[in-house]
Amino acid sequence: MSQLPENQISENLAQVSDSIQKAVDDSGREKGSVSLIAVSKKKPIELIKEAIDWGQKHFGENYVKEAAEKIPLAREYASSNLIFHLIGHLQSNKAKLAVELFDVFQTVDSIKLHDALANECEKQGLQREALIQVNVSREQQKSGVSPSDLPALVEQFKQSKALKLKGLMMIGSFSNPLGQPNRKKGEFESLAYLAKREAERADIELSELSMGMSGDLEQAIGFGSTMVRVGTAIFGERS
Repeated sequence: MSQLPENQISENLAQVSDSIQKAVDDSGREKGSVSLIAVSKKKPIELIKEAIDWGQKHFGENYVKEAAEKIPLAREYASSNLIFHLIGHLQSNKAKLAVELFDVFQTVDSIKLHDALANECEKQGLQREALIQVNVSREQQKSGVSPSDLPALVEQFKQSKALKLKGLMMIGSFSNPLGQPNRKKGEFESLAYLAKREAERADIELSELSMGMSGDLEQAIGFGSTMVRVGTAIFGERS
């Protein structure tokens, strides 16, 4: 059950939404140009229901097994359509269940995973959206296709009918090492550049940039983010 005070989720969502709108205004962008993805991993269905009651529609989950327990309950509870984003690494052997559960796959990082998801979409007669996760920070512990391998994966998506590529996603560096105070800024710039480059090269629309979390969403929006993934600022620290 929720350990937060009554109405805290609603207050947190309102504060985060205000921060997003201020960043949008400061960037001279249109209202509604940034979607808030409420990251509900490791959080109980009761808190998700509170967010739904506030009006939140986009949710992010990291693990297929956990999502299989919560997503059906959330969809049953909601009076309007919800959109669930898979924002964690996905193994291709879990593609069947993932396609059944999720609407958007933000972490496609290989041709193998693309093919598994695309095949399942076709088998199930479903249309799904996807983003390519790019490892712009080049950290070995992070998932994501390398910038040099990005074009090949984009080309693979162009062959898909049931799995539609919408844009790019990144997970930024968790720290700024000494001497690199603008590292995160450079990563945001890199992803925006890669999206523009690939859209022109492949003659494909890449309208979504998923970058920015609780601690840096304002900066990410300033560099063109259209999706921010926020967990802690909404649901509190994870146990």
